[in-house]
Amino acid sequence: MLWGFWDDYPEVILVGISQNKNDERESDSTVGETDGLPIDQGSAFFEFVGVELIPYLQEKYRIAPFKVIAGHDTTAGFLNFFLYKEQPLFDGYISMSPALVNGMKTRIPERLNSINKPIFYYQSTAEGDVKRMQTRIKELDSAIKVIPNTKLNYLFNDFKDENHYSLVSHSIPNALRQFFSVYSPISTKEFLNKIAKMPSGYVDYLTNKYETMRKSLGIKMIIRINDFRAIEAAILKNKSYDEFGKLAELT
Repeated sequence: MLWGFWDDYPEVILVGISQNKNDERESDSTVGETDGLPIDQGSAFFEFVGVELIPYLQEKYRIAPFKVIAGHDTTAGFLNFFLYKEQPLFDGYISMSPALVNGMKTRIPERLNSINKPIFYYQSTAEGDVKRMQTRIKELDSAIKVIPNTKLNYLFNDFKDENHYSLVSHSIPNALRQFFSVYSPISTKEFLNKIAKMPSGYVDYLTNKYETMRKSLGIKMIIRINDFRAIEAAILKNKSYDEFGKLAELT
């Protein structure tokens, strides 16, 4: 399914894996009791995603390198196994009320701290979430928040007045907004609260935005005309007319 939302998010292909037969969702997430790693059908499912599904999509469609995986409960815990790989298969992880198996509370922070490429990680819980899961999730959040890795983009939500299931409808838009914030056009809020208040460096702000987009999301695009106009307005507002020369070089 091809999906896009005006120009706030890039066009994306959504892929859902059917797991409706005979508790497939649970069996596809089978892990060992001792080491907490995929075994049996869990191992086969892990290989299916990495060795069959992703290569198939890359061959059939013209897709950007940036890939996101999302899961809820059991599958939210399972998606972290892709993070364990030396070169993580996915760039963004949406983990909604994850069931965290043995070792994850230490392995996940270790991996997020050691990965040397931009990585986006989101997790959520809620006031009415399953208590034993909520406790582990909050402990993991505390460990991730102190990670010094500057390449990590992390967001955690603990929703009030929501439960284990209703949190999903709030988590997905929050995660996508966080992941694709650099892609979105310069908004009125961004202009007024950030750019217009800068004493200088307006053109550098614009070029850094698009360079970050290229490095983080693998998307190289022509600068939007409205973003040019926002920088032009900031230059005029602050009478930094010498920056018009640099802005002209971008056209």
